[in-house]
Amino acid sequence: MSIDNERQNRRGWFTACARLAVLGGCAAGSAVLLSREGECHASVACDQCGKLPGCGLPQALSVKGHLRGTSNGK
Repeated sequence: MSIDNERQNRRGWFTACARLAVLGGCAAGSAVLLSREGECHASVACDQCGKLPGCGLPQALSVKGHLRGTSNGK
């Protein structure tokens, strides 16, 4: 094996390791974001939150039901 071939193999190995590290970081970041799905980090009350129409958390569902009830004149 020549020195140029050996350098190319070593460079390829480092490149593959770097790609795997980036891929692992992306996977870990995605896992963290997906695990936070059931938590609310809003600093406002549900009825003032811009995400209320699409929110499925129990407290938001309760507020949506209450708002529907009051808007229908009940």
